[in-house]
Amino acid sequence: MDLRLKHRLVGAAVLLALAVIFLPMLLRAPQTAHAPDIERMPIPERPAYFEQALEPVAAPEPPPPMPEPAPVAELDAPPAVPSVETKPESGIALSAWVLQVASFTSEKYAERLRDKLRKKGYATFMETVQGSKGELYRVRVGPELDQKKLGRIRDTIAKEHKLKGIIIRYP
Repeated sequence: MDLRLKHRLVGAAVLLALAVIFLPMLLRAPQTAHAPDIERMPIPERPAYFEQALEPVAAPEPPPPMPEPAPVAELDAPPAVPSVETKPESGIALSAWVLQVASFTSEKYAERLRDKLRKKGYATFMETVQGSKGELYRVRVGPELDQKKLGRIRDTIAKEHKLKGIIIRYP
C-alpha cells in the first residue's frame, strides 16, 4: 500500500474519532448544576434524650487540712558526695563502634540514604567533614558497644541495600 494513502487513512480515522467524541458534546443542550433545595428539606425531630431533666450533683466535701510539717534541723556542712569513677576497674576506657555505610558529596543523597535506613529500623546519623574536594557527608549506623553485633548489622545491610560498610571506632 502506498505510504501517502496510509497517511490519509490514519488522518481520516483520527478525524472520525474526534467527531464521535466531540460532536455529541457540542450538540447536547447545556446542563445547569442543580443545587439541593434547602428550604424543602425536612428537619428531623429533636432526640428524646435532650428532653430528660438533669439532676443537680452535690459538691464533694473538701479534704481535711494537712498537719504542719515538723521543723527540720539545719545542717552545718553539706553531706559528702561520693566520687564516681568514669573508667572501669580494668583501666580500659569504654569505646563504641559505628558502621560507616557511605560517604557523599551531596547532602541530599546522604539524607535520602539516612532516611531509608531509619525506615528499616537502624539507628543512623550523618556526620559532615571537610574533605579535599569540599564537604563530605558520611552516613553512619550505630553507635554500638558490641563490635560483633555491628558486624551482623553490616552483613544485613550489605544483603538488603548492596552497601559494603566499614566498622570504625567511635569516640
